[in-house]
Amino acid sequence: NCAHCEIVRHMHSGSSSYVNMGDDCHNDRLRARTNKTCDSHSKDKPRKRRNNTADAFGKQLVRNKNNYCNDESLHARKNIFGYRMMVWAIVIIGALSFVVWAHHMYVSGMNPYFGFFFATTTLIIAVPTALKVYNWVLTLWQGNIHLTVPMLFSIAFLLFFINGGMTGLFLGNATVSMPLSDTLFVVAHFHMVMAVAPVMVVCGAIYHWYPKITGRWYHEGMARFHFWVTFVGSYLVFLPMHYLGIMGVPRRYFEITGTSFLPDSAQSVNASITIAALVVGFAQLVFIFNLVVSSFNGRKAPGNPWNATTLEWQTAHTPPEHGNFGDELPCVYRWAYDYSVPGAEDDFIPQNVPPRDRQAEVTP
Repeated sequence: NCAHCEIVRHMHSGSSSYVNMGDDCHNDRLRARTNKTCDSHSKDKPRKRRNNTADAFGKQLVRNKNNYCNDESLHARKNIFGYRMMVWAIVIIGALSFVVWAHHMYVSGMNPYFGFFFATTTLIIAVPTALKVYNWVLTLWQGNIHLTVPMLFSIAFLLFFINGGMTGLFLGNATVSMPLSDTLFVVAHFHMVMAVAPVMVVCGAIYHWYPKITGRWYHEGMARFHFWVTFVGSYLVFLPMHYLGIMGVPRRYFEITGTSFLPDSAQSVNASITIAALVVGFAQLVFIFNLVVSSFNGRKAPGNPWNATTLEWQTAHTPPEHGNFGDELPCVYRWAYDYSVPGAEDDFIPQNVPPRDRQAEVTP
């Protein structure tokens, strides 16, 4: 018997409703799909380390599609909305990405029919991208959001991704893109989507994993200073660039003074962007200082400071020692997003906690 197929049914249904944890396992297809046969839960065998557990752990019941989804779901205390929809959106984006590349080349002299084709595919790829954004936003909707530092960076990523993506709709249209090509509008769009947004995710992930990696807390004040200066400063850098690009300020120019088609305000805006960029750069020095100093002097962090469900937060030691889990490796009973489950004592249920009807079997 498999003690967790009801959780698999819950996962594959994409539903956020509560699943009866007392159901017996009866779905062979799901059991084969999860490849989960836990010898240590058999009544006839003593609990022991089995040879295929490492492979089972490597092929967890549910893998996080990316760290952003994991962070957002955890700190919102809510499972991911539309899990299956999000997976298919990723697949569709990957497929369409092969036929949108020429939207960077509208001014290269290509045939107008090609420009129409690539403009169409660029607008089509916005549909699955929007689905992912909807999933992220609806994951936050009615969640018990904890505004921790990792969550702040996750929300900042969402804002930058949306703002930068909206300007991509302009550049994806061949008619609108031609006058904006090779201006600071393109620089602002690209950096908001492909530079600042990923940096927000990376910083959030570092703060999220820092207590587990080092066993110590970072300095909360410096971390929040780093976030707010980076968040506000990045907008002060790239939002004005859209204005400069619409005015026709070209990219890759060292100096733009003495031009007849640009007002004097363009130089003032350009100078303010430089100042904002220097301030954001200083915040990154504070970030590095915080990480280094806190690794030696920070407060001791518990093994599961975020009340997370996944196995990496259930290790015997923090930071994890060699082997991670000691002599006996854990079994996976449920998916990775059991947050705020109705009827549960806590607002999270770790993956290695068995269903209620099997707890007596696995209790030594």
